[in-house]
Amino acid sequence: MRKSLALEDRVWCLSQCLATGSDDLVHWRKHPGNPILSEPPEEFRGRLNAWHDPHVWREGDTWYLLLGGAYKDGSAGLTFLYRSADLVTWEYLHPFCEGTVPGERWLVPDFFPSGDRHVMLFSDGATHALIGDYQDLRFVARRRPLVDHGPQFDSARTLCDESGRRLLFGWIREDRPVDASLQAGWAGMMSLPRALSVEDDELRIDVPPEVRAATAPDTEVAGVDLTPGNAFRIDGADGDCLQVEAEIEVRDAASVGLTLCRSPDGKERTTISWQREEEVLRLDRTHSSLDPEVGRGVHDAPLSLAPGEPLTLTVFLDRSVVEAFANRRAALTARIYPTRRDSTGVGLFATGGSAHVLRCRVWRRVSI
Repeated sequence: MRKSLALEDRVWCLSQCLATGSDDLVHWRKHPGNPILSEPPEEFRGRLNAWHDPHVWREGDTWYLLLGGAYKDGSAGLTFLYRSADLVTWEYLHPFCEGTVPGERWLVPDFFPSGDRHVMLFSDGATHALIGDYQDLRFVARRRPLVDHGPQFDSARTLCDESGRRLLFGWIREDRPVDASLQAGWAGMMSLPRALSVEDDELRIDVPPEVRAATAPDTEVAGVDLTPGNAFRIDGADGDCLQVEAEIEVRDAASVGLTLCRSPDGKERTTISWQREEEVLRLDRTHSSLDPEVGRGVHDAPLSLAPGEPLTLTVFLDRSVVEAFANRRAALTARIYPTRRDSTGVGLFATGGSAHVLRCRVWRRVSI
């Protein structure tokens, strides 16, 4: 994308360009007529401080393009709709959807059908999903859940695979000083793919079977009772690259969950738990690292369990990255940066009452 407009607008209002990739997407050829869009719609010129991040889809013989945007006065975010017959010449139609939350920037838009609804994603430090109705080339949002309630998941994009699944990939940001990333020689990474769908007007999110381990687990426990003050350490599960799947009957526990990256003395530890009173899935990074300069904190995702419904946790750990999913309804992604080589313990716990582990399986993945 090439910069355009006056100097004060160039940071965010960017020209849209076209390139054609080879079959393997290794080589790309820029279109000789670039840019194919160089300025926002005339009635919005001078009013925006964002106009970029194209998303393209096809309906019949017509291509449609969605651009993210935000008002310069900070009043709200919005998206713009264009159409084309050849992907080169684009006609502006109208604002596709407008927000009402002051200060939001609707960037990295994505749009797709799911069941009898449509979903528009946008990112503004986190990835939001607007669930609603698409009619007459306009979108009306009915609900707006977060895709991931963790502090580092952002700028997600989707694709549709050959079986019709909507798969999403996000950017997992750093949460450490810039100097630490420079010293490491890298920064940020892509998330695991996630399957998105809408059921009963609710967003469903899960990790596809292809991503999960296909072999027998390295460690498995079942039929374990959890009581307050008696955390259960899972022998043979230590590691910093793990896949953990647990199914737990909450019973009368106030909270129940999983501890990862725990040092023997407990000074470093990360917990993922369900909290009964708040009805949330909680990722607690308060003690994840002894490094005082990295991010920490407590992060919650709404999660109500029906009477008798067990908590089903799927957690992927990759050194400094935790991606946690529960009951296909909650996701939390964060960076944790343990400092100690012995911060590798894995365990289960309950507080304020008892719980019962139906099954917990752990795969120890190869660490580089």
